[in-house]
Amino acid sequence: MPQGDLQELLGRVPVYTSPPEEHSLTDLPHLPNDSEHGYHLVVIAGQECPSLSGIPLGLGAGFKLGGDKDKDKDKDKDRDRDRDNEGYEHSELLLERRAPKAENDEPVPHTSGWTSTLEDFLVQGLTIVGPGARVKHKSSHPDLGPTSSTGDIRRRPKTGAKGPYEMLVKERMMGIYLAVFVHRDAKHFVRGTSKSAVTAGLIGGRVGNKGAVGISLKIANTTMLFVNAHLAAHEGKVPHRLANLTKIKNELAVDDFLKADDPRMVAEDITDRFDFTFLFGDLNFRLDLSRLHADWLISRREYAQALAFDQL
Repeated sequence: MPQGDLQELLGRVPVYTSPPEEHSLTDLPHLPNDSEHGYHLVVIAGQECPSLSGIPLGLGAGFKLGGDKDKDKDKDKDRDRDRDNEGYEHSELLLERRAPKAENDEPVPHTSGWTSTLEDFLVQGLTIVGPGARVKHKSSHPDLGPTSSTGDIRRRPKTGAKGPYEMLVKERMMGIYLAVFVHRDAKHFVRGTSKSAVTAGLIGGRVGNKGAVGISLKIANTTMLFVNAHLAAHEGKVPHRLANLTKIKNELAVDDFLKADDPRMVAEDITDRFDFTFLFGDLNFRLDLSRLHADWLISRREYAQALAFDQL
């Protein structure tokens, strides 16, 4: 889990300032092309992302098995909630033991979920996250408000400033995580979003330790598909990786926002139904040569020759 200054990972995010009155409501806002996070969309994709309980959505996550599992799910949620509360109380106790509170200091509960951490940084405008942000001077955060994330039961501070983004949509399956944030000035251009998950792991592809999550969206007149995948690992598993990818593309159930007369409606490959498709993740494709040979090519900067052995 990222901790400390997220600027090292995601760059500096400026404080949001409202657009001038003459700002156009019909054209996407012009954002500066510099290091000040001038993006209409920010997409965060992660692998092996733990849930609040400390494991990727629990041991039973990602299964596609028949039967009524509502009771079991309720029990799992209760157990996860108990573990979360126990962990939070334990961390508060450690905080009290390690650092005695000053008279004007109060603990600021730091978020522990991926979504809440990202919201703190991109939406709430907080720079420091994790344990390093736990104790703040009372005057810095006089008001504690409810979290805007459904993924974290904690409360976190309200600050006068805020970041330039808002959470648009997120999806996860076990440790595979995908979230899309939209610039506040561009949110009203979003025409629709959808999300889906496909398992391709153990028990004949029923477990989400392998597979993908996908998010589609339409902003202004442009459609986009984002797919975060985790494919089969190990050498000699190229057919398995390709099979995983085929299963993902066949079963990913997201809206393509196409009109009935659009010729792309008949495309068999889902990635051909969007203006732009982005595929990323732990794809596990590699070079078809020995480690010694690969190191030798890298030492000689023979990258073009190494690319000839790329399984992709």
